[in-house]
Amino acid sequence: MVLTEKFRNLKFEMAADVQSAPNAVAASESPEVKTFSSRLNELPVVMAAMEQLSQIYSTVKEKNCVTKMAFGAGETAVQTAASATKPLLTCATKTAFTLAKPVIGQVDEPGKLFIAF
Repeated sequence: MVLTEKFRNLKFEMAADVQSAPNAVAASESPEVKTFSSRLNELPVVMAAMEQLSQIYSTVKEKNCVTKMAFGAGETAVQTAASATKPLLTCATKTAFTLAKPVIGQVDEPGKLFIAF
């Protein structure tokens, strides 16, 4: 019974936030444009998961010398692959955006879509 009441209160609070949100956006002159990945990384659940995973990764990596060497080799391989394919991905992305321009419109900086390593 208490849980149902808390859920109802949460729904009313969320409805109030949604109703007040357009006023907040209208009040600001130029809202900050954020990418999907930056918005995703700002979610508390995603931040907590990333922190937990990085702690687990560091713990396993430092377990012994074999795992440390294996993880180091894996990291080096991923960095090498990322740096080797970046020119190809950049060229392919520019071509794809040129072909998709009639559908999605003009994209000024397609390079910002890549995640930096």
